Amino acid sequence: MAAYGAAGSTLGTAMGALTAVLFMGFLYAVYTPTFNRLKRKDRHTENQSTGQICKIIIYTMIPIILGQTFYQISALIDDVMFSNIMVGRDITKSISMDLGNFSSSYSLLIGIPQGVASAMSASMLPSVVASFTDRDYDSIYDKITKTLKTNMFIAVPSFVGLFVIGQPIIKLLFSRYNSAQGGMMLKIGAIAVVFYTLSTVTSTALQGIDRVNVPMIHSSISLAVHIVLVFVLLKFSALGIYAVVIGNATFPILIFILNLRTLYQEIDYTMPYISVFAKPGISALIMGVFTWLSYKGMYTLTSSNVLALVIALWLH
Repeated sequence: MAAYGAAGSTLGTAMGALTAVLFMGFLYAVYTPTFNRLKRKDRHTENQSTGQICKIIIYTMIPIILGQTFYQISALIDDVMFSNIMVGRDITKSISMDLGNFSSSYSLLIGIPQGVASAMSASMLPSVVASFTDRDYDSIYDKITKTLKTNMFIAVPSFVGLFVIGQPIIKLLFSRYNSAQGGMMLKIGAIAVVFYTLSTVTSTALQGIDRVNVPMIHSSISLAVHIVLVFVLLKFSALGIYAVVIGNATFPILIFILNLRTLYQEIDYTMPYISVFAKPGISALIMGVFTWLSYKGMYTLTSSNVLALVIALWLH
């Protein structure tokens, strides 16, 4: 039955993608007459063939896909390294449970705000491209900064919330796993939410200024550093699964640093750190303190994790 459940979840993802493709096909069919009318009115004399357009799309698409692939494949590499190195060191106890806790509870929880960042960054891309085409660099700076600020109002509170009450959330949602271990994973690695968001926005900005290959190169460099770091920590320390968490958290940091450096070199963009981080940071800190106090107080009174967690989330 577990195999059928896993197959069903995979099928659900595939059907969601198929539905999106069918919807895009429907939109294309509906708007084709409008496109044809606009094309007849167009006085531009140079026309590109369908093959040329497809080639441009493919050349643009491949670096973006590879950049995301490097991030996703790091999880597979981590699983392989963790399993083999732990067996090689004769530390075979709870390998599957540790990986299950990491993949199911930790990765799933930090993936939720990361998905929001990806969606918001994608919506920024056409606007940045339009400004770059007009060489309106002030507009590009403004759009990148606004997107960063908006994303930080989601990423920073998410990081603080997962840091403060990550263990109770895992205890509620993933009761089969060790909530103490999962909570420690979130305390160590929840910062990945912030840096993944920063790396995603800056990667999108680079794609918008016609530097499509650069985020892919930065992702490959970060992946190489990530592999070396996780290997050394697993091989020569007693961190165990926490070494994988540290590697996961540091992976987007290097991408962000490299992206920001390239943005400065290409368009002289400097991120206003205070305006980007100050307000969400102060607000999230206050939220975190009161959330923790609310949870601890309600748990002391009721001894109910569910009730204390619901009250803490509802109040804040």
